[in-house]
Amino acid sequence: MYDAYKKALRDFVAKGKWLCEEEENYMYNYMYDIDSDSDSSVADFSVFDLDGDGYDELIFRFNASISASKYEQVIGYDFTKHELYEVYRGYYGLEFYENGAIEDGLSHGAPYGGVFLPYNLYVFNKNTGKYDSAGYVEALWSEAWPSDETAFLSNVDKDGNGYVYFIDSYYSSDNLKFAVDDDKYQAWLKYYTNGTEKLDIDYHDLTEEEISKIGK
Repeated sequence: MYDAYKKALRDFVAKGKWLCEEEENYMYNYMYDIDSDSDSSVADFSVFDLDGDGYDELIFRFNASISASKYEQVIGYDFTKHELYEVYRGYYGLEFYENGAIEDGLSHGAPYGGVFLPYNLYVFNKNTGKYDSAGYVEALWSEAWPSDETAFLSNVDKDGNGYVYFIDSYYSSDNLKFAVDDDKYQAWLKYYTNGTEKLDIDYHDLTEEEISKIGK
């Protein structure tokens, strides 16, 4: 397993070969001049047991210069086929919960959301070994609301923090009836994350020194 992870990362460095894909991206190699001294400005990685099955996954983060092109992969190892497979692919900067849930933020925030980044939430299905969608959430911030809808604040924002949320919906004048306050949003999140915290994962530069430490 660890040897396969090392090989995949080394192939990316040496050939520009995307992980879990057959074709090699030589244009990437040409543009970024990847070598063994490359660092996390291009990509970084971690090895961590995300789903609690006792086996580490490889987390690979590609930091593209264009925001919308950034991405992150969760890669597992098939012990029967002796090959890597992609467990999940999302936007750069995934947040992982202790129960295996993934918070996948959008590449661009919503204009009315303030500091809250809209995201899709996924939960790990132990029966299939894949991630199932649990829903989408975005926020509406009081200071970004159109002036003709300010009365909406006092009706929904009972805790007075200036934020309301749309779960499996989105902000529009027609969707105000779907807005909820923090208590319902937090209850929804707690249900799918089992009340667990986000994992604190260390990421490593994409160098030979760091790659060689995998599994040690």
